Amino acid sequence: MSSKLDQKLTEFRITFIAEFDDKLAVLIKLWSEARTSQSHDTIKQFRFEVHSLKGSSGTLNFVTLSDRLGMIEEEVAPCEEQINQFKNIIPFIDRHMNSMIEASRNNPNPLLVLKEMPDSLNELGVVPLKRRSVLQHII
Repeated sequence: MSSKLDQKLTEFRITFIAEFDDKLAVLIKLWSEARTSQSHDTIKQFRFEVHSLKGSSGTLNFVTLSDRLGMIEEEVAPCEEQINQFKNIIPFIDRHMNSMIEASRNNPNPLLVLKEMPDSLNELGVVPLKRRSVLQHII
């Protein structure tokens, strides 16, 4: 990666970390509302916030946080259509929410530790395709 790109990514990560407690507070509030009302709208709002935070944390390579949020989203998603199943997932979501709250009390927050990234795609075992062969498959 270029140094300017690395620098910008670092800036985004610093901002994300600085704002994480506020984002977690919003998530806690939405979970409390969804847990209490068990309405379609509150469940949908909670899931949307989980999804958004999962995406931004994953993009910034906070994989542990992104994975945790992914597990929550996976459990909540079906409840948007089957609200009667929501009560069954409350203990699961409670556990994960509590663990995120607990982690946020640590410095550094273990959910906001970067995973090592390989220096190249080859270390991932990814072999870049030649542009020509990709076009041949499309045509």
